[in-house]
Amino acid sequence: MPAAFADEPTGPTSDETIAPLAVTPSGLFYDIEGGEIYITGCRSSLVSVVVPAEIDGMPVVCVELDFSDLTSLDVSACTQLKTLQCGDNQLTSLDVSKNTQLKTLQCGDNQLNFLDVSKNTQLKTLQCDENRLTSLDVSSCVELKHFSCYENQLTTLDMSKNTKLYDFRCQNNPLTTLDVSNNSELLILFCCENQLTTLDVSKNTGLGALDCSYNRLTTLNLSNNTRLSELWCSNNQLAALDISQNTNLNRLFCYNNYIGDTTALEARLLVCSWGGKVLPQNTLPPVTVAPTIAGDATITLTEGYAKLTKNYAIAGTPAPTVSLVGAPAGFSITPAGALTIPAGLKAGSYSFTIKAQNPVNTANKAVTVKVNQKLVKPAITGGKSKVTLKKNYKNTPVSFKIKGFPAPTLKVTAPKNIAKKITISKTGKLTIKKGIKPGTYKVTITAKNSQGKATKTVTIKVKK
Repeated sequence: MPAAFADEPTGPTSDETIAPLAVTPSGLFYDIEGGEIYITGCRSSLVSVVVPAEIDGMPVVCVELDFSDLTSLDVSACTQLKTLQCGDNQLTSLDVSKNTQLKTLQCGDNQLNFLDVSKNTQLKTLQCDENRLTSLDVSSCVELKHFSCYENQLTTLDMSKNTKLYDFRCQNNPLTTLDVSNNSELLILFCCENQLTTLDVSKNTGLGALDCSYNRLTTLNLSNNTRLSELWCSNNQLAALDISQNTNLNRLFCYNNYIGDTTALEARLLVCSWGGKVLPQNTLPPVTVAPTIAGDATITLTEGYAKLTKNYAIAGTPAPTVSLVGAPAGFSITPAGALTIPAGLKAGSYSFTIKAQNPVNTANKAVTVKVNQKLVKPAITGGKSKVTLKKNYKNTPVSFKIKGFPAPTLKVTAPKNIAKKITISKTGKLTIKKGIKPGTYKVTITAKNSQGKATKTVTIKVKK
């Protein structure tokens, strides 16, 4: 694989010596070019360096302090800094938040466990390999073209915003997924020695070099990568490899896979400049991985829903058998983890278990489907719309049926002179208390919930 970025600056060879033009009192060597300061080194006795913003009134735009045994480096004053090279030191932290004009940052082979580049929106080259990073956010680096982060401890990388990227190296991390679908400009992709089970390079049509060896890939589709000239995919679990569309391929490494019929590959190796032997059968011992199940533990629905499918990620080698335990009638699941929930379940909770089993182990995932009652506008039925009472009547109940979900709140409105004599319960029982004077009165019952309201008018007549 290529050893360095194509436009990476190169330093003097071992038999070259370049004397600096000047030395600062603090021991920094520097050159002057076009009215700008280029820090080119420091005294070997220094382990902690603070770089000034200016020297003799000229801004510091470049700092090259590789191989200097530094334990501390402060460039926060250098607001016009464009290039920072501080690799092969012993730095445990590096603050570049003030260096907003930075275009090149090379800080590999240190001891960094955190790196914030969110303010470095002009970065085009970022090399932070061989550190101790467990996370790294490059979403703000939209100008990034060269990115190298290999030999860290990164478990995820979001490259969706780095659409100008064309050289990407993330090998030797514990990455389990990698999405490069937005990186259509990629020329070089090195993602070997991770834990990838899938890799989609169908959108990377300009890809020239791909190293995805030492992963767990079972398939690799290269039909859209017609410009591919170098391919490393050894030590995976590939059962087949089709390179019929890769007519520019001149380097091929695909050994230690499960490829059975290697006739086409062996013929192709004859025209490759070099490639290594393709072994014809399962050259790796069978890989076994315990099953895992990922997906929602709770699914919430509302009455009247349509039949639906929920997908669960089922993994394991060999492929596990998948089944449902204790599921209601009509539920089903495919070997790939597509759970089908039938229509028509009434309100309530339905609990069951998804089971994935292979010779290594068994995985179980408890799932509960909660079906909420359908939202219904209020309705008032039953009862009487006219109530006639004798003069000396006793407390008189009139019951109405109240429907709706959520359960409506009830309110009764009556003329002021009888308002205290009319009440309604939560269940819809209207009570006309004794003592109302003879006459005709209209009262209104209102039922209201989040779906709307309903009213019913009741005429009460008390005889003389």
